[in-house]
Formats: sequence, C-alpha cells, structure tokens
Amino acid sequence: MRQQPEQPAELGPMVSVLSHAARNKLAAAALALDLSAHHMEPASRAQTHLQQGRARLHDLNALFDELLVYTQPCAVEAPQSVDLRGELARLEPLDPSDTSAFAPMTLVGRAPPVWVGRSALRDVLYRLLGNATEALQIEASAAPIAVRLHRAGASAHLHIAQPCQMPPDPALLQGAPFTTNKAGHLGLGLFVSARHLARHGGTLSVAYEAQAGRVVASLMLPIAASSCGARPQLGAKQLTKSPPGSTRALSAAAQCRPG
Repeated sequence: MRQQPEQPAELGPMVSVLSHAARNKLAAAALALDLSAHHMEPASRAQTHLQQGRARLHDLNALFDELLVYTQPCAVEAPQSVDLRGELARLEPLDPSDTSAFAPMTLVGRAPPVWVGRSALRDVLYRLLGNATEALQIEASAAPIAVRLHRAGASAHLHIAQPCQMPPDPALLQGAPFTTNKAGHLGLGLFVSARHLARHGGTLSVAYEAQAGRVVASLMLPIAASSCGARPQLGAKQLTKSPPGSTRALSAAAQCRPG
C-alpha cells in the first residue's frame, strides 16, 4: 500500500518533482505532433486534429507551470505605495509579440494609493486581465473588460468584470483552488494570486452575479500610510463563503506556505 505523506508540507516537493517530470513528457509529445504535422498536407483534417491536440498539451503544460509556482514559498517583497490607476495604465503584454494580450478596458472611479508589493500586484493584474480576455474570446464577446476603483474605509477596492458565465455551483469548491470561466482550466493561477495579496494583507474574490450575467473578480488592498495616516497592518484572511443568494462567490487570501 502506498504510504501517505504525514505532513501537508511534504506535498510541495512531491508536486514539484511530478510537475517537472510531466512537463518533460508533454514537451516531447508536443514535439512529436509538430513533426507529424510537418509531413501532412497543409490545412488537411488530420493536421487540424494534430494542431488541436498540441494546443491541449500546451494548456496542460501551463497547468503544471502553475503547480510549480504554487509549490514555491512566497517570495519576500517589501511593500510600497502603489497607484492602482497608474499600474493599470502601464500594463503591457508579457510577450512583446502578443499584440492581443488584453481585451479593451473601461476604467472608472478612483482609489488612493495602496500598500502592496509592486511585483505581486502586477502579477495579479496580469492573471486577472488575461483570464477575463480569454473568457471574452471563448464567449465571442466584443464587450470591454469593466474595471472599477473605489475606497471603503481603510481599504481600496478594484473590481474587474466581464459578461461571461461561470461553472455551476462554485460554492461547492470551498477549500479548493479557484475555478474560473476559462474552459478546461482549474484556475490555479487565481489561487496563487490570492497568496500574493494575502502576503500584504489583501484579499481576492471571484463571484458570478446571476442577475447581471457577469463574473467579477474583486481585489481589496490596504491603503498606504500617506493616505490614511497610519501604516496598514499586514495580515491574511482565510477562505470564506458568501451568503446564499443570486450571487455565488468564493473569497480567498490563502496563507503563505512556510519556506
């Protein structure tokens, strides 16, 4: 009988080793498909099937990349005062050759500077906007991503919304990595994003608003000391479940794993 790990912390190294091994196998399979497609007639049905298979291998490989990120300890990054509007305006594709990284955005509202690690915030924004863009492409929607800023007490809030569907019964996924509206993806990237924000006392929630027919990702971050008169205290929130109703939501700011 296979021995089960006694401590949850042991799962990190195990997942890391398995992810590396799986990525190598997937890369070899993708290369074999490329070589096979090269010897086929262009635009043939068989070549199309091979290309679709390669795309699915790429998606699976991307999931293992996320698993590798998730198993790493949280990087220590000093928080600083960051302007949310400025960061959104400066976002550029991670890959310079990708001219359609993000769908068009509409940005409304204002919020004071927040106290957070700049790199962590950028990573979270890339993930959320990239997910929203892919969701709009799946739905073949020409609607822009709606981004709204506002202040509530000692926190700044940023909401990213798109008119798309979400898998049914997200409340059943409490305690699991986020499930998003990306077809065939587990949404582990959003769980990693929640860990980034928790490091600086922030939270991330993803909700499907049934009446409005949209998915909304919401960030809550502490306001910088210069804006509220005192340095925000860092902390981490536990995974919580929203009250039952037309809006189903999961909120998380997962605790960082010990290094």
